[in-house]
Amino acid sequence: MDFKRITILLAAAVFLVSAAGCIFSPEEGGEVGGGGDTTLAPALTETELMEQMVEVYEDMNYRGYTQILDPDFKMILKPETISEFGLENDYFTYAQDTQIMEKMFSGNPAGEDVPGITSISVLHLIIMTPWDTSQNTEFPDARYAKYDVHFEFWQGSGEARQKMTVKGEIEFYLSSKTITYEGKERLQFKMVGQVDRTEG
Repeated sequence: MDFKRITILLAAAVFLVSAAGCIFSPEEGGEVGGGGDTTLAPALTETELMEQMVEVYEDMNYRGYTQILDPDFKMILKPETISEFGLENDYFTYAQDTQIMEKMFSGNPAGEDVPGITSISVLHLIIMTPWDTSQNTEFPDARYAKYDVHFEFWQGSGEARQKMTVKGEIEFYLSSKTITYEGKERLQFKMVGQVDRTEG
């Protein structure tokens, strides 16, 4: 399964199916998102930000996830994704993306028929191009690099446990701003964009 398919499964949690049958929706009255009150240290390099991304995915840490994103974040989807599912835009905004991830990281399904996501493994996240200034007009002045990724999303438990796999290339775009950290002025990086180039 490619990133497109996973993305749409997550989108379905918010836009395409009812709450009663939603893979990622919490039970009524249940809490959503994981990670407690985790506050992440500022990511002072591109590498630190990418390491934090792996950490929040594998910990299913919703609060941490919101901290690594820039408020102007966009997830750019593939053209076939847009046409196949009749989506209005070719991207998810910060608000849409965090709503999707909140439901996924809860690991708490609304119904018994469709189990929730129980764990996420990042098998590899390999940089393919050096970090450089973005030439993408969607993310001007951002830092850009292309990565080869391999994620596994596990759903359900016991004999019903199923695996969904994401493999291929994703373009990552990072914003930066100057902050004062430990008495010094430093650049802090956040995720401002992703472009899906995965298989399928």
